[in-house]
Amino acid sequence: MPRPLVLYLSEEDRKRFYNLDDDGRLSRKFINKRINALKERIEFDLSLEDLLSILEDAGIKSSDWGFSTGNKFVLCRYRDCGSYSKNNCRFASQHENALEKVPTEASLEASRKNAEIASKALRFPINRERMLANLRKALAVRQARAVKRRQEEYDLAHPSYRGARNSQYGSYWITDGSSNAKWRDENGPLPFGFIKGRHLPGVA
Repeated sequence: MPRPLVLYLSEEDRKRFYNLDDDGRLSRKFINKRINALKERIEFDLSLEDLLSILEDAGIKSSDWGFSTGNKFVLCRYRDCGSYSKNNCRFASQHENALEKVPTEASLEASRKNAEIASKALRFPINRERMLANLRKALAVRQARAVKRRQEEYDLAHPSYRGARNSQYGSYWITDGSSNAKWRDENGPLPFGFIKGRHLPGVA
């Protein structure tokens, strides 16, 4: 029986789908990814046709997508920012994705709910507050490591790249939630709709 999502594909895309769906779970993985994105309040503009193209570009198939083993790939956004769309997504290793991950309260809440579902399925109790505290602690450790790494990179940089000699000195990132840009105070007030930073508050 044809999978429901496949019925909406063209004949050519349907052939691509069945070629990439080597474990019979591609439709379910696509749907679960969309549901999880909505839970984390992240826009999901990726079509099934787009997903097929991203899989082909990565040179992988459905069985390579997942978390069950360390050598699998996950669908992630560039710099962990913006929506899930064809030009903002790629498949990367779990390690690469973890380095870019920017946890938010929404993602922490989604992780808590997933753990709660797992605990019910496995029939063991879970301490919600302790788990959330551990997640926040892990986030703080990751942020501290990032600060330390940036300082180490600065210390190792050639003197010509430091301070006012650096071409980026005095500049900072601004965003409107969908696009980022570099800005300087000398350019004047921020453009309408933009704020400082590379992410809107509470948005991954």
